[in-house]
Formats: sequence, structure tokens, C-alpha cells
Amino acid sequence: MVKNENINIEYEARAMITEEQYFEIMDFFSKVKKEKKYIRNVNTYFDYEDLFLTNHQIVIRTRSIDDKEYELTLKIKGESGDTEYNLQLSKNEYDKINETAQILEGNIKDKLLENKVDLSKLKRITTLSTIRLEVYYKKYTLVIDKNEYDDKTDYNVEVESYSKTAAKMHLNKSFSRFGVSYKKGYISKSRRAIFKI
Repeated sequence: MVKNENINIEYEARAMITEEQYFEIMDFFSKVKKEKKYIRNVNTYFDYEDLFLTNHQIVIRTRSIDDKEYELTLKIKGESGDTEYNLQLSKNEYDKINETAQILEGNIKDKLLENKVDLSKLKRITTLSTIRLEVYYKKYTLVIDKNEYDDKTDYNVEVESYSKTAAKMHLNKSFSRFGVSYKKGYISKSRRAIFKI
């Protein structure tokens, strides 16, 4: 039985930060914002052996959220925003997808087939863990991430808002005091983990 499927258009702006900036930002927002939460995400990414999907701006991942909630996500990247298809999973479904790389019936599988994705070629590529602080404002969410994959650790901030322009503006406004601003050329977490950047 397919359950709790949804489709979102994401409008985000992101920036890489240094370890020093990370601790400064975390310290600041931990103290000044009451509406916040800490989350531990574990993302497992799937692709062909030759990384065809990643190279065509398609991301397939499972995610464990605090080892309590589980989801399968298909993200198709676009110029103005990313289209994200989500399917909530049970722990057993999550484990099975991670072990077999077989996609469950539902909107994600339908969309992959519509995009001519050869499901028999899918394999587990890599895993990335994120410790995330989410801070809530009226019209956007501010995110501070510490990411670990292979033997690497890196840090980024992002803002989710109602438009790409608003997300960029809020990122600059929220992080300028720390010497952080939006710049083109941000490399996504999935690409960093998959290509070991």
C-alpha cells in the first residue's frame, strides 16, 4: 500500500561555510532564536554506475530522520526551483530499498519511468550524514548543516523560502554578519558526496 506521497517545489539558496563560521553561526542562532530544532539526517544516494542521473540533475535518495522517520525522495533540479517527490517509508521499506535499490510502487517510480530511468541499473552509490539546525522565521526556514561522508566533513547554510529571489535575499540578510553571502556555483550535498569533492 502506497502512503503519504507528496510533491513540493523547493526554492532554496545555499552557501558553503568554513568550520570557524559554522561554530560562530551555531552559537549565535542557538542563543537568539527560540523556534528551532536539531535533526540528524542520513541520506543514501542511488544512481547508475556511470552516475548518469546525477549528471542529468536527477537525485534519488532515501533519508532517515533522527532514526525515527524514513522517506524516499526524487529531486529533479530546475533553474528557478527543484521539484521534489517524497514518499514516507516504514523502517522495513527503508532498509529494503537501501539493500536492493528497488523503488516501491507510487509517484516516484512512475516519475522515474516517465523520465526513461532504467530502474534495473540503480545501485547504492554513497551515504552522507548531516547534523542540522533548523531556525524558523515567518516566511522561511534557515538551515545550518554539518555534513560527513567518507573521510570528509564540510559545512553549509541554506534558506528555504517562497521564491528563489527571496531565498537569496534572506540568506544574505541572515548570514552577512558572519561574512557569508550567496554566490553562484554552489555544489549540492549529493554531488559532493557522490563525486567525493
